[in-house]
Amino acid sequence: TAISGDITLTARYKKQAQLTTNVGDTTVGTVYEFEVTTIANDYAGVMVVGTSSFSNPEAIEKLEYYEPITNKWYELTSDFGPASGFPLGNVTSRFRVTWKTPGEYTFTMKIVEVADKSNVLAQVEKTVNITTSKHTVTWVDEDGTVLETDTNVEYGTQPTFDGTTPSKAATAEYTYEF
Repeated sequence: TAISGDITLTARYKKQAQLTTNVGDTTVGTVYEFEVTTIANDYAGVMVVGTSSFSNPEAIEKLEYYEPITNKWYELTSDFGPASGFPLGNVTSRFRVTWKTPGEYTFTMKIVEVADKSNVLAQVEKTVNITTSKHTVTWVDEDGTVLETDTNVEYGTQPTFDGTTPSKAATAEYTYEF
C-alpha cells in the first residue's frame, strides 16, 4: 500500500562520550603524573573498560593508576578497570608514567564497551617527547673539598672521576682503595 499524507520522522542520535588527557612531554627517569577525564554524555552508566597503547611500550619503565578508595598507586599492566567493567561517568582518573628511553611516542587511550570491545565510545591520541634528563655530579673529598664537577651527565650513564685519585692512609682497622 502507498502512504499518503504528512509523515513526521524523529531521529535521535546519541551524543558521543568524550575523553581528554593532559599527558605531555617529560624526561627519562622522572615519575610523570597526568590525568584522563571522561565525559559520559548519552553513554552514562554503560559498562566500559579503558585501553591504552604506546607506539613503543618497551620505552616505559612503569605505568600506574591511582585508586582513591585505597589511596594507593597500582601498576597498570593491561586494561584499566575490572574485566566486568565500570559504569562510564564524568570522572577524572590519575595516572603516572616513568619512561626509560628517550624519543617521540604516540599515546592512544580508548574507552570501549565491555559487551563489545570493538565499540569505541571515546578515544584520545597524543604525541609526547621524552628527553634525557641531565644532572650535575660533584665529587667531594672526605673533608668537603670539591675534587671535580661533571655537568650534563645524562640519566642512566655512569659518571667518571677524571681527577687525581684520592688517597687516605690506612688505619689499624681499615685500608682504603680508590
